[in-house]
Parts: sequence; C-alpha cells; structure tokens
Amino acid sequence: MRTLKILTISLLSAAWFWAGNPLARAASVPAGAGVSDGLKQEQSAVEAQRKQWLETLGSPALPPAETVPDKEVPVLGNEDLINRPELMHGLMAQALNSYDLHLLESLTSVYRKQPQANPVLLARAEAAIARLKGDYGRAVRAYRSLNENEPEDKRIALDTAAVLFEDRQWKESDGLFAKTAAAPDLPEEVLSNIGAYRREIAAAQKWRIRGGASITHDKNVNDAAPAYCLPLGCVEQKAENATGIRYQVSAEKNTPLKGHHNIVFRSHMSGVSYYFDKKSQYDNAFGRAYLGWQYQNARTTFNILPFYQWQLAGTDEWSNKTERNRTLNMDMLAHASGIQTALSHQITPRLQGFVSAETYRQNYREQERAERNDGRHYSLYGSLAYRLSPAHTVFAGWGGGVLRTEKDTLAGRSNNAGNTRHSINGGWWAAWPKLGGLGTQLQLSYTGRRYRGQALDTDFEWMRQRNHETAYSFSLAHPKLSVAKLTPKLTWEHQRTRSTHKWAERKQNRVFVEIEKTF
Repeated sequence: MRTLKILTISLLSAAWFWAGNPLARAASVPAGAGVSDGLKQEQSAVEAQRKQWLETLGSPALPPAETVPDKEVPVLGNEDLINRPELMHGLMAQALNSYDLHLLESLTSVYRKQPQANPVLLARAEAAIARLKGDYGRAVRAYRSLNENEPEDKRIALDTAAVLFEDRQWKESDGLFAKTAAAPDLPEEVLSNIGAYRREIAAAQKWRIRGGASITHDKNVNDAAPAYCLPLGCVEQKAENATGIRYQVSAEKNTPLKGHHNIVFRSHMSGVSYYFDKKSQYDNAFGRAYLGWQYQNARTTFNILPFYQWQLAGTDEWSNKTERNRTLNMDMLAHASGIQTALSHQITPRLQGFVSAETYRQNYREQERAERNDGRHYSLYGSLAYRLSPAHTVFAGWGGGVLRTEKDTLAGRSNNAGNTRHSINGGWWAAWPKLGGLGTQLQLSYTGRRYRGQALDTDFEWMRQRNHETAYSFSLAHPKLSVAKLTPKLTWEHQRTRSTHKWAERKQNRVFVEIEKTF
C-alpha cells in the first residue's frame, strides 16, 4: 500500500509538472505567475486610492484647535454695558475685529437686548459668530443678505468676499473682491489685503505639477518566493537585488463652475527604472488619470471621478518576450477603467475623516494572464486623522476589497484568482522643532486576503489559500539639508507576505532617497 501511494503521488506529480503548473515551473516562469498573480498591480491601485488623503495629512490642513486673543479685554459687567450704550456700541465694533468668539458672543447677547441696538451691527455680529463657529452655511447667507441690503458698505463687502473664500466658493469670492477693489479711495493696506486673497484664489485654480525622483536600492526585484519543497524535490529561486531610479509625477487642476461645484482633473504616474544597473527587465510603472465633478466647502470635499488606469512592465512579467536588460521601453501589462468617489470631512478642528469607494475593470494584455485575472475590482477605504498638535498627526484606517474574475472556472475547477481582502493601516506624521524641524513619517499596514476555490499547496493538497500581508515604511527629512528649496527624504520600506501556500510567500525591502518639487 505504501509503495502504491508513493507511485500515485509520483504519477500525479509528473502529470502536474508536464501540465505546466506554476509550482513546478517556478524557476523559469516570471515572478507573480499563478494564483498570486496580480497582487503587485492591485497594491498599486490600493495606494492610488489613499494617495490624496495621505498627501492631505502631510500638509497643515487642519487648523489649530482654538484661537487665543492677542490682547486682554477689560472686564465689564452687563449693567455697566446696558447703562452706557455708547460704550457698548464701541466695544461691539472692536469685538468684530478681535476674532474672539467668546467675547463676541458675550457682548452680542447683551447688545441684542438693547432697544437702541443698531440692526446692521447686530447682523454683522451674528454673521461673525457663525463664521467663527465654522457654520459657513449660515455665515454666507447672513453676509450675503447684509451685502445686498448695504451695497455701499465696503467693510461688509470685504467680509462677505472673505467668508466666501473660506467656504471655497472661489469664483464668487474673486468677483466680489474685484468689484470692491474698483471702488475709489480704498486705503493702500486694504488693496494689498484684497490682492493677497485674489492671488490665493488664482493659485488654487492653476495647474499644480509635482515631480520627484530618487535613487533606490531594492531587494528581491524579481519577486522570488523563498525556498520551498515539493514531493518531487525542492525549489529555490534566486532573489535579485538592483539599484535604480524611482520617479513620480502628478498634475492637478481645479476649475470652479458655480458656488461649491468644480470640475477636477487629476493624474499621477510613478515607477522605477533599473536601466543603469542593466536590469530593465524588472522595470515597472503605474498611472491613473481622473476627470470629474467635485463639491467643496470649508469643511467638506466630495467628488465623483471616472478614471483610466495603466500599468507598464519590463520583460520579466512575460513568459514569451525576449529579455531586455537595458532599455527604457516598457510594454503595457494591463489597463483599466473605473470610477472613484471620495468624501473628506473636518469633523472638529482636530479630527478629520475620509472615506472612498471605487470600482474598475482590469484587462491584461497577455492572454494566459487575462484568462485568470481579468475581472472587476471593488474597493472601500475609510480613515480618521487626529491632530495631536500643529506638528503631530496620527491616523488609522480600514480597507476592504473584492476581485471578481471574469471567468469563474479554468480547466474544470474554480478560478481561485478571485479573492477578498480586509486591511487596517495607521501612521504618524510629525515635525520636531527641537531637532531643527526634522520631519518623520511612519506608516504600518496589515492585510488578510482569502482566495476563492482551492489551490494545490506544496504538499499536493487542495486547500483554500490565505495570505497575511504586512508593510512598514519610515521616512526622514530635514530642512537643513535643502538645496535650492529641494529637501531630500530618506525612506525605508518593507513588505512581507505569509501564506498557507509557501510558493506565494514574498519578502521585499527597499531604501531610497527622494527629492520632490512642486511647480
């Protein structure tokens, strides 16, 4: 019986070998072939979904939690104010310029009760309170009503334009600033202030182009699995290391239509070239271009953006291409079209939330790969960020995704390339003034992935594949190392995949120094 069992396993192994199963062909087939194929491409798409959110966290988007008045205000009782209306009127005018919410609310509550209260001054106070509380819907309505009723009051016009600017209604704000600036006899400092606002509005509508490049040293660029054994023997792939140039470029333009509505174009592409190390067969690049509608106000941004996605790769990704180890030419590995929707909302002055959902249909150019991996991807991501201080922000998020392959069965069995994933990630963005402005970024993530159907493991048993994927990255940047306003950033990244199927395990490390420039 024991001899029969060994013979049966041997015959099955030989048949499996000649059938071209990825396990037996691991030493000669391009990295990523088989059930785990497509993971590298999907990871690039997941990063693209989070890209805008993480860039927001890296900028001072969240305002300070509270406003401290510049000067101490003398303490007066309500009776003193009621008995001296001229004093009350003067204090109200000063409070409107103080941007002190507590003072303005206290004075307004008393002023509102006075029979001789100036209705315009009271309306200005109510509008200013709404503005300081962040209730921009009420503030804009109040200021616009004041501006319509008092069209000759330049201070009201400027306050209305400013609150429209803060509510990100750029077109209306710029028009009102321009109209007010044309009025005669405006002080020079007021014209200068209007000019500053209008330059900010113009800058928000210009093309924003950002580019970066870095020298990188990557380990296991051929995505080799660690050594594993089969009943026929052991398989060991040699991990290749390479030094290359990592690059990225992005372009964005926001065109206001009316009120809070905008048309947004956004595109980015990133990749790596090992041309100078004569390992161009491992080159790769990923890009997306979005064009759609965006709603924005002072606290919320919501968009619906159709997109086109492309992925390029060197010859290592194809089994039928001649190896080209020194070329700048990459071939189209896959392309996709889809749609993304995202919502970002400032919950409190310190707390901000983000949620995004997207779907796209992936199409691979190579027929064998397409039969297994072509299908529709669905992805959801949500995150919360909390600003501990102006220099420190922490965030945490959850993501989930599903790949539903176009073909449910291959060779009479379930196409187990389809999978479901759940992930958690978090990070800490920090600046250290006591260390001369040193900036650090730490990010961690974990993904659990479960494949549909069953696949043969290294013991020749049919079982469902499950992956545990972890990723870490840490970056350092110091302004004292800046040259011509370019600050280099040192980054270390580590990725590891553990799996129930040993041939699907991976481990990669990379270290690179990046320089980025915004135009």
